[in-house]
Amino acid sequence: MINKRDVTIPVLNTCCSQCSTEFRLLEATKDSRLIEFEEVVEEITYKRQVAVSQCKCFGKVIRVAELPQKLFQRTDIGNSLWAHFLVKKYLFGMPTNRIQKALSLQGVTLPFGTLTGGFKHIDSLFTSLYKEVKEHCSSADLWNADETSWRVMDAEKKKFWLWVIASGDAVVYILDQSRSAKVPKEFLENSAGTLVTDRYSAYKGLYNAIKKAWCWVHVRRDFLAIYNGIKKHRAWARSWLRKMGRLFAANHKRFKLLESGSKSETDWRKANDEIDKILQSMKKEFKKQISENALAPQQLKVLRSLNRHWDGLTLFASDPRIPMDNNRAERLLRGPVILRKNSNGSGTDWSGQLAAKILTLFHTWLINGLNPEALLEAFLNDNSGKKANVNMAEYLPWKMSAARKKQFALPSTYSRPA
Repeated sequence: MINKRDVTIPVLNTCCSQCSTEFRLLEATKDSRLIEFEEVVEEITYKRQVAVSQCKCFGKVIRVAELPQKLFQRTDIGNSLWAHFLVKKYLFGMPTNRIQKALSLQGVTLPFGTLTGGFKHIDSLFTSLYKEVKEHCSSADLWNADETSWRVMDAEKKKFWLWVIASGDAVVYILDQSRSAKVPKEFLENSAGTLVTDRYSAYKGLYNAIKKAWCWVHVRRDFLAIYNGIKKHRAWARSWLRKMGRLFAANHKRFKLLESGSKSETDWRKANDEIDKILQSMKKEFKKQISENALAPQQLKVLRSLNRHWDGLTLFASDPRIPMDNNRAERLLRGPVILRKNSNGSGTDWSGQLAAKILTLFHTWLINGLNPEALLEAFLNDNSGKKANVNMAEYLPWKMSAARKKQFALPSTYSRPA
């Protein structure tokens, strides 16, 4: 949170230049706001008191004050600095060496080996919490999903895939060497609901209990490519793009009803009828154009794709919660993609898995309006010392008390992702 303080600037030359009479100082002030930034790194020396017994009961007994709270015995890095490092790297995409250089401007030297050892310890702490988020997310009935490549730059330079699956209140990132249906199948093995994705084949082989809702933005791109690339088909593509524009507009109106909590049956009936009318018109038109077979191959290709995916493309019509696009999953991958580009992926398998865990926690906290840096520091504090005691419910938004949510709330100035 921003620290606010008042600084009084005295008035100079407070006397009349003619008669030298002093001016009267008013209680009112003329206020001018200025935002400054000062990053301070503290080195604290804890002077632990030592006491020795003076009686003869047990001989000389020496007692020393407890060690300050820290993540593990050999570290001299405080939990607030660990949290700062993880937020800079995994939330804002800064490579490790750049964070080290930034801290060196403050006179702090953190060897790479020290950081690696600390990250390995932190990785083990996140396992249970990561599992809890995955289980909660998989128990939902509506998800968005997408995937992107992720390099692991060890000796073998393996290519992994970073998957994101997001429900209404949880986001899960999964790092796996497979880009096949194996990953979403394992995640949704005991689930039932609707999955919103692009038309990638891995999503098409999921269980019957998972309905596949396809992204209209990807369909629109098919027609837009013809509009921009084939001049003689531009008018034809434009007509389809306008149909889709009307469909998006009609669905947006209905979504506004959902957002407002409207219970007007008349409004809902009108909104649904408008969407159904547009869909029926589109279906009739593409069926006709395909059957006539008078179009060029490029035109027939996109119409046949539209026909094949029609059932999934129209699921949103019967459930206003289902979005017409998969933009949410793509936005949730934007930050990790920046991190991947800046850091060339991960150095080892375990550091890649750490990235998936931290991204899961950070984005789950963020979409629920919680401050990831403050919660992470609290989590590390709870895991510090000989008597580490972590109540998982205090870090899961769906189990967290209202008072704790208020304590760790995001500032209103921070825009939540997706």
